[in-house]
This record gives sequence, structure tokens and C-alpha cells, in this order.
Amino acid sequence: MRQRLFAAVTALVLAAASAPPAGATGNDLTGQRAPELNIPQALQGVAPGTTLSSYAGKVLVLKFFFASCPTCQTSLPEFQRLADRYAGRADVRFLALAYDTWDNIAPLVRANGYTFPIALDPSGVTPKRYGVHTYPTEYVVGGDGVVKAYDTLSTWVIDRAAASAAPVVAPIPPEAMRERRIQELGDVPTVLAAAKDAAA
Repeated sequence: MRQRLFAAVTALVLAAASAPPAGATGNDLTGQRAPELNIPQALQGVAPGTTLSSYAGKVLVLKFFFASCPTCQTSLPEFQRLADRYAGRADVRFLALAYDTWDNIAPLVRANGYTFPIALDPSGVTPKRYGVHTYPTEYVVGGDGVVKAYDTLSTWVIDRAAASAAPVVAPIPPEAMRERRIQELGDVPTVLAAAKDAAA
């Protein structure tokens, strides 16, 4: 009897060890253009009909979820914390896309006080475009519309995507910099006039 029990437990342990790790599955689109969004209904700062081009030049942190998904429910507070952390940033936007109806999502939002923008896609058009099969699944889309990360959500990933989207500022030529510094000196006492001339 003990040997059979030991064999059964061993078989379960080996099966668990060889099973693929649980996690989100969708198409890993990293490095590819993000598929278009379908947003027939929306709330909390996003309008129905919003498209991916609405986020041009900004990093979009996109989370797919639905109300009755237990894993989604446990991951939403962290999504809220990240959204709060970047609330003052003009270059980063958050969007939770629910493959669900407002009647199902509203109680979840009210009960937990979520304030991040929510898009409702009850027909599942956008999840299909992204190849999402399990929930939650997350993408970070750069300001250029290219997916920068899949199923990896952290401040490091978001900041890296934002830094790559930041406009490159051309350096000021040395002559212009010299002229600017002289102008910044403004009027100087007569004693220092020679120093200003030397700086010029």
C-alpha cells in the first residue's frame, strides 16, 4: 500500500515538474507593429472609437482581462499601482481592455476603486488580433506603434520604452553656445568689460 502511495505521489510530482509554467498566452509581437484596437465602449478617460494612433508618441501599457478571471482580479491592483505611479507622465498611458460587458466590469471597478482607463470589447475583436488565449496578458507598445514587451510589466520595461520614444534633441553648435553665454552675462560693470570681450 505504501509503495503504491509513494509511486502515485512521485508520478504527480514528476507530472507537475514537467508541466509548462502557467502564464499568459498571446502572440509574442515584440518588435512588430501592434495590431489595431477595437473599442466600441470605454470609460475613465478613454473614448469609444479610440485607435492605436491616438497613442502615437506615447508608451501604451495594454492589459487584457475579463471580470470573472481570478488571476486577472489579483493582477489588477498592481496595474492600478503602476498607473498611479505614471499618472503625472505625459509620455506613458495605461489601458485595460476588457473582453467583457459593462454590466460585468462595473461592479469590479466600483468595488476596488480602479481609476485606470478601461476599454470594453465584448466581441473580443482586439484580443483575437493580439492572439490572446489566456488572461491576463499584457503588452507595452512604444510611441512608434511597435510592441516593446510582451507579458513583462515593470517600471524598468516602461521606462526603457519611454526613453526610446523620447525625441532626440540636437546639440547646440559651439558658436551658438558661446553667443548664448555672452548674452547671459548681460550688462557688466566697466571693470569686467574686458573679461566679457575676452569671453567673446
